[in-house]
Formats: sequence, structure tokens, C-alpha cells
Amino acid sequence: PYLCENDAVLVNIRAETIGHVKSVGLSLVGPVSVRQQRVENVAPWSLFGDVNGDFNRAVLQPGKYSISAEPFSEMNAQGKAGEIMSLQFQVPPNEVGAPEETKRTIDKTK
Repeated sequence: PYLCENDAVLVNIRAETIGHVKSVGLSLVGPVSVRQQRVENVAPWSLFGDVNGDFNRAVLQPGKYSISAEPFSEMNAQGKAGEIMSLQFQVPPNEVGAPEETKRTIDKTK
């Protein structure tokens, strides 16, 4: 994460999976939201995408957020859906740095 103007934090959030996963749907709700589910068809599965493994970053304003990730057995969020994993985090106001990195593993598609 990187700190930028107006107490905002530049981040990208990645989901790690195990098992047979061909796509992951990711969504973010908070002061900055990804209103429509973003579907990644190629790992690394990241909320704001990447270019050849170099993660794109987005500005997260201070506030409370909830992110969820759902693995699928086929591309384009098709096939069998796996367990949806969600977590909540907060970007604090007027702080240098970002919240401690949080990792959750998504179970293999069932």
C-alpha cells in the first residue's frame, strides 16, 4: 500500500485460491466501491487487476470496507461456485501507512 494525498491509500487486493479454480469474482463495498462484481479469469486474482503480475492500484479513502471473493470452476464466473469468503477492514483517517496485511485463503471449488 502507498499513502497519497488526502489521507487516501493506494492498494490492490488479491485473493489466493487452492484447488480447481478458473475464475474469481471479487467485490468491494465501502467509501470506494466496486459496485459490479469484478471477474478475474487469470491468476493472480486481484480486485483492481494487473498487467503481467504488476498490480494496478486504486485509491481507498478512509472508512470501513467489506470485500468478498467467490471462486468458480469455469471462466467468467461460470460453473460450480465455491465458498464465498468475506472480510471487513478499515482504512484509518490521518494515519501514515495502511492497515496490516490480511490474508485469507479461499477453499477449493466444491
